[in-house]
Amino acid sequence: YGRATVGAGIKVNVEYVSANPTGPLHVGHTRGAVFGDALASMLDFAGYDVTREYYINDGGAQVDVLARSVYLRYLEAHGQEVAFEDGTYPGDYLIAVGQALKEKVGDSYLGNREAKLDAVHVTIVYHEDYDELLLEIKKWEELFKQNSDLIFLGKNFKDIEKAHLENKTTIFFGFQNCSPIEDDIRLVEKVHELGCRFMQLTYNNQSLLATGCYEKIDSGVTNFGREAIKEMNRVGIVVDMSHSAEKSTLDAIEISEKPIAITHANPAFWHPAKRNKSSELLKTLGESGGMLGLSLYPHHLKNNSNCELESFCEMTAKTAEIMDVKNIGIGSDLCLDQPDSVVEWMRNGTWSKSQNYGEGSKNKPGFPNQPDWFKDARGFENLEKGLMKVGFSQEETNGILGNNWFNFYKNI
Repeated sequence: YGRATVGAGIKVNVEYVSANPTGPLHVGHTRGAVFGDALASMLDFAGYDVTREYYINDGGAQVDVLARSVYLRYLEAHGQEVAFEDGTYPGDYLIAVGQALKEKVGDSYLGNREAKLDAVHVTIVYHEDYDELLLEIKKWEELFKQNSDLIFLGKNFKDIEKAHLENKTTIFFGFQNCSPIEDDIRLVEKVHELGCRFMQLTYNNQSLLATGCYEKIDSGVTNFGREAIKEMNRVGIVVDMSHSAEKSTLDAIEISEKPIAITHANPAFWHPAKRNKSSELLKTLGESGGMLGLSLYPHHLKNNSNCELESFCEMTAKTAEIMDVKNIGIGSDLCLDQPDSVVEWMRNGTWSKSQNYGEGSKNKPGFPNQPDWFKDARGFENLEKGLMKVGFSQEETNGILGNNWFNFYKNI
């Protein structure tokens, strides 16, 4: 009863509930919902073809800004002074949210800022090809844009100095595999232009460039590998052999005109993992001016997640008897707050249909727990105390914890 045809089926869109993260919910939102629904019903009754539009904005730019604003209130809850830039939400309503976040997660989100890290080498590639790399680059461009007060892309050692002065962290892109250059030598320069500054020649398996540490036969650096190393030297990409086999690594040291790096591995004398390196190789690496980044990934540690700080630091001291302490740094291989799907991709990529557990096992397929003394980047403070306790001077300790990498990178 009472319906009309005045609308004649004309399409009408009525948007009457939009929950945006720009402020707290209030009674006005409820009033708007009631009014909007009543209006839509009246138009429908009058013969219009009505679409009701209402949504909760839980993704996109506004939510990203909300997250940044909450993080600032979280820092404030920890006693830090914060400044709200244009575009963030400075409303007092987020003070309680920041306090609640602190109560829920404690200081676990303070991370790099509290650790005072000036630079971080991040993995952006495991098995991705060039086109897939471009997609990863876009993700990072958005992260840099959204977090310009915290991080920026690093291109050379001067950016480390800049980050220190500006109280930020510069991010250096690294590839754990050579897959983005495919079989095209010209792509070495392209990936450098995109920000790549470290590239491994292999990731456990045989690649077009060299042999990985999981292969039974190590044929060494290939013809393509020789050309790739030459091009990496030219453009300024560090040759990284962390996941490579012994002969391939020795070949790379010999072929490269610039010092190479093993960015994250430990000596095999301490823990005989497949990824860890022989004393002979480390000696050659040190004599060539190359760098070793000692890994804190539990599968590379003696007693894995139960590794003791003293044992790690004693291992570091013994390593300094094999190669100069100036060629030793930390390569934490730290992977925090990531789902196990990431480690599955690392180990399997698209090359295997059967499940490969890498350094894990069927019973323990996911990421292992970090040792208590290095749960996140703030563990550098524990390392500093531990290294000095086993006899390293303050200058040597500072070198291992960062300065040695800085000095190495200045010459790349």
